[in-house]
Amino acid sequence: MHPKPTVVDRALLEHLAELARLTLSPEREAVLRRKLQELVTAFTALADAPLDPAPAPGASEGVRLRPDRAEPTPDRDVVLANAPRTADGCFVVPRVVDA
Repeated sequence: MHPKPTVVDRALLEHLAELARLTLSPEREAVLRRKLQELVTAFTALADAPLDPAPAPGASEGVRLRPDRAEPTPDRDVVLANAPRTADGCFVVPRVVDA
């Protein structure tokens, strides 16, 4: 059964804009309606996707994949050996979010 895709009409877009506290120009509204409709249509198409997992790429050509198994955790000093900066046994990275 194919679900009917949601139609992204002006009322829905205005509701979403209100929730996000956005003010949209008519031009921007038209662009966003088109893009959102494309997304909704694409996600609706997923309902037609087979539920059985596809074979791994290359599996049908006889390519052997490595086994998926747990391995021992490497020593912390080995992991941190090539880090540009460390502190208290951890990597030091640039801040990406202001606090």
